[in-house]
Amino acid sequence: MIHSQNSKAVISTLPISVSSASSAEIEVDTLGFDYVQTYVFFGALAAAHTELKMTSSDTSGGTFTAVLTAATDNTIAAATSTFPAADDDNKIWLFEFPTSACKRYVKLESTVASGACLVAALTILSRASGESSLATASERGCEEILRVPVPA
Repeated sequence: MIHSQNSKAVISTLPISVSSASSAEIEVDTLGFDYVQTYVFFGALAAAHTELKMTSSDTSGGTFTAVLTAATDNTIAAATSTFPAADDDNKIWLFEFPTSACKRYVKLESTVASGACLVAALTILSRASGESSLATASERGCEEILRVPVPA
């Protein structure tokens, strides 16, 4: 088995232009998976972010609390992380953590001080628990999966 093929993609934030407000975050159910990676994509940023964090809750629609927060938690290089700045156009922030470090539902929270900022996010759930294998496109969170066949 190729382990990256035993993962599921979930849109966490639809591509949106955020202006002086929070983006439209989508809750992600982590049930059945052991690891979360949320990629936050920034396009043109007219202003700095004032909040960027992953949160979790026991219930869908419940009260979400922080799991990882930019400008509070450290990076993998052991440096203090930062909020995306106005000159961080076309960059990616990545949040990574095991599901044992959070509650069942996770959600990205992103807030901009002022001005329009383009943002989108994709969460990859991996290490499906048990012996399950995600074999279909829909099980993996996709409309279609295109793959080059392995030569015989």
